[in-house]
Amino acid sequence: SATLHVKNTIGNYPFIVETPYDRVAKLISTDSGADLIIQDSNSTDNGNSISVSGDTMGLNTAGSNRIKILANGNVGINTTSPDQLLDVSRTATTFSGSTTDEGAVIRISNPSNWENGYSGEGFIGGIEFHSGDTSEGGPGVFGAIKQRQLTYYNTQAMCFFTADYDGVLEERMRIGATGNVGIGTTNPLAPLHVVDDSSANVLAT
Repeated sequence: SATLHVKNTIGNYPFIVETPYDRVAKLISTDSGADLIIQDSNSTDNGNSISVSGDTMGLNTAGSNRIKILANGNVGINTTSPDQLLDVSRTATTFSGSTTDEGAVIRISNPSNWENGYSGEGFIGGIEFHSGDTSEGGPGVFGAIKQRQLTYYNTQAMCFFTADYDGVLEERMRIGATGNVGIGTTNPLAPLHVVDDSSANVLAT
C-alpha cells in the first residue's frame, strides 16, 4: 500500500507524464472496482469520477452514475443497464392527479440565426437512417426525419424522407407548422392534403 501526493503551487501542471509510447499510464486496482476521482474545491467529495468494474465503465457526477458503457458497447444515459446501443432514461418518479411531466427527451439544437427575408427551407436538424449494405446502390441513407426552417418568422415543418435502392432521399410527407399533413405536396392546405398525378393512386378506406 502506498500513497503518492503531488503538490505544486508554482507550475500550471503539477503532474506530467511524457513518453514516446502510445500507452501513457496504467492505473490498476486489485479489487473488483476502480475509480478515478476528479474534483475541485467546489465539488462534492469523491462525487465526480470515472469508474470501472470488470469491462464496464461509468461516468459519475455528484455521487450518481450518469453514463454507463457496458462491455458489449451499449451506452446508457441515466440507466445502468442499457438494452440498446443508446438507451436514455429519466429519473423514476411518481405521477398523480393532474401532474404534467415528460419522459426522457433528446434535443437536437441548431444555434444559427435565420435572417429577415430567409426562405431557403434549410434544416434545423434531423435523424438519418443509414444502411451499410453494399448491394445495388451501395451504403447510403435510405430514410430520414428532418425539421425544416421555412422562413425567418420561425415557420417550420417536419419532413419525412425515404429513398429507393439508389439512395437518393426524397421528401414523402410533411407536417406543417399548423399541423396540416401533406403527402405529395410541400404546402398542405388541409388537415390531410394528398396530391398525386392520378386519383387512381389515392386509396381511402
